[in-house]
Amino acid sequence: MEFLVTLLVCVLLSWVAAPAIHKYPWVLYAIVIAVDILFAVGAFSVIPGPAARMGVLLMRRGTLAMALFTIVMFIGVLPHDSAIRARFQSVRAELSIAACLLVAMHIAVHIGIFLPRILHPGTRPTLAASIVISLVLFALVLVLGVTSFSFVKKRMDSHAWKNLQKWSYLFYGLVYFHIVLLLASGALAGNGSARFNLVVYTVVFVVYAIARLVRQRKDVQSTS
Repeated sequence: MEFLVTLLVCVLLSWVAAPAIHKYPWVLYAIVIAVDILFAVGAFSVIPGPAARMGVLLMRRGTLAMALFTIVMFIGVLPHDSAIRARFQSVRAELSIAACLLVAMHIAVHIGIFLPRILHPGTRPTLAASIVISLVLFALVLVLGVTSFSFVKKRMDSHAWKNLQKWSYLFYGLVYFHIVLLLASGALAGNGSARFNLVVYTVVFVVYAIARLVRQRKDVQSTS
């Protein structure tokens, strides 16, 4: 439920604030970095307090980052002549960068907390796999995030940039696998919240995969 509420709020805010985000993207980045700092502070309990707890709430299980990534994902599968796509496309790069900043901190904190545990005997295989995937995701999100900045994109060969961005599909796939590893044990144990979240994320990724294939087929047909 947290993800659905967060996604709805992000969609509405992105729609309303699209012109401002496009004109002043660094304001968005500053807000996201502030949330990152609050999350890191709250996660390691360096400075306890309401602000730090708010950062943890916004970043819990990467919910905020995943909501932004979901918007970015589905913008790319909307019809090219869609008014909705035109509105969101103007801030797609900015939303992608914001999501990358959020998920990078989420992964960094996750690794910092759990990496030492995989060195202990008896570590659950799912935890070890989650850490390995997190390391790969961290590398991917750094590359994808940096190359989403317009000044970096302008300095790259367009063909090379497009090929590099295709790695986002691997990123999305690994994100889903990471989510499954984290939620599966709880879902199998009968945890209602874990089951619900797993179903929601599965629906999101399956619908996106189908929509991506349909969009690609239509694009090929339109150019042939």
